[in-house]
Amino acid sequence: MKKILAYLFVLNIIASFSYGASIDVVEKIGSFSCTVLANGVPIKEIDGVAVLQFDSEYKLLLKNNNDRKAVANITIDGASISSFGDLVINANSEVTLERFITKSLDSGKRFKFVPLDNPEVDDPARIENGVIRVEFRLEKKQEYVQLDFWHLAPIYDNGTLDLDSDNLDITFSSTNILVSNTAAHPGATIGGSVSEQKFHKVDIELDDKIYIIIIKLKGV
Repeated sequence: MKKILAYLFVLNIIASFSYGASIDVVEKIGSFSCTVLANGVPIKEIDGVAVLQFDSEYKLLLKNNNDRKAVANITIDGASISSFGDLVINANSEVTLERFITKSLDSGKRFKFVPLDNPEVDDPARIENGVIRVEFRLEKKQEYVQLDFWHLAPIYDNGTLDLDSDNLDITFSSTNILVSNTAAHPGATIGGSVSEQKFHKVDIELDDKIYIIIIKLKGV
């Protein structure tokens, strides 16, 4: 079984696209969404652009309103935020992601949005700077075998990550911050302060269909 990071190259994939943090990608059994949070408050985007204060840390609120588990493959500024696999979101659940998962499952640096002239920005000229791209895939429907009233399900190894339940952060204000993007400027995401948000590996088999949400970050 191939690792899920290679799924973009499968020829029979059907992709659905959505631009904007609050626009749901809908299919018959449910939907997905992604929202940028700053200081615990959702940032309302205009035409797919979310504007926040430069040098501020932010989080991503990922929702899976389907009756199956899903995984989210997340890239920021054109680079994957995880070196260990995709993030699992349980059915009809949400996860708040606050950090890069590139060096450790136990801790890492938070997402911090800065101007392009910040010395920590890898490539100020990169066209993907400021772009958050989330690709969702649903868990494949399982077929169960009944034997003496016990239900058996297969186990798969696909290299995915589950957020430890005692580290969930899903409390936030319902107030939207609305900032005009006419005065906003391009920026990029770097590593901020250290987060102790923890993850662990789980097994899951996935459908081929991909649902994509793209958000553009700008700063003031």
